[in-house]
Amino acid sequence: MGEFELEDYRNEWSDPTIDLAADTRIAQTPDGTIVGCIEVWNTPPYTLCWIWGRVHPEFCGQGIGTALMDWAEQHARVALDRAPEGTRIVLEAGATSTHLPTTELLDDRSLVAARHSLSMARDLDDQLPEPVWPAGITVRTMRPGEELAVYRTVNEAFRDH
Repeated sequence: MGEFELEDYRNEWSDPTIDLAADTRIAQTPDGTIVGCIEVWNTPPYTLCWIWGRVHPEFCGQGIGTALMDWAEQHARVALDRAPEGTRIVLEAGATSTHLPTTELLDDRSLVAARHSLSMARDLDDQLPEPVWPAGITVRTMRPGEELAVYRTVNEAFRDH
């Protein structure tokens, strides 16, 4: 299983806030083999440009990631015209900390590590404890019409991210 499944990409690329023609690029060989891709997400209020790129492992070290990042940084400049006057605009990109070529590429471009996250896993078995909820807290399925409240809760929970 990869980092993302095909359905994850389909869902992401159907998001109305990204214009695939304007905000994404692929790198390909002369025979049409796709060897890299990059996306630039820049949604209102246009103060954060999230750059997401990947290069196929067999094609690393050939300058593909550098060229994709050159395009992404140039494309992110559209935020300068879209963001409210006088606001700070930030480029953000994620990388697996153990993938040295990516961390070096980002470091060479003056991006600095601002935060870290962990992906953690465990085997599921029959010994899982029942959840214990704090007093007064109940859990239920989200209902239609609550999407905005859930969205705001998630944004607030990750406001420093």
